[in-house]
Amino acid sequence: MKYQYEEKQTNALDGSKVLPFNLLNAKIFYPEQQENKDGTPTVIEMAQTVVAPTAKKEVLDPKKALSYYASVVAGKYSWGKTMEAEHIVSIGKDATNDPVESPFAALTQQLQTFGC
Repeated sequence: MKYQYEEKQTNALDGSKVLPFNLLNAKIFYPEQQENKDGTPTVIEMAQTVVAPTAKKEVLDPKKALSYYASVVAGKYSWGKTMEAEHIVSIGKDATNDPVESPFAALTQQLQTFGC
């Protein structure tokens, strides 16, 4: 985490070096532009009424592989369908195949969708 937020730099459009996760957090949690501050209630409403229900519908869709891991729909790989021995050996293990790629992909998607 220290590397991602304090050391890993990338080139900005103006040619300067920036800490991308640091900038993203600042834009999201500490907006400086009045337009962004004014939009906060709208973003919260959209998250609650559009984004969350849509994400829930997608995750729980039995035609999609992600539902295999959801206990609420008794997914075949969900916590409720696995044995206690599997629970014990999975403690402390990474949940992704590549811990470096996951945050990078998430940041890329955010920048492509919403810009900076």
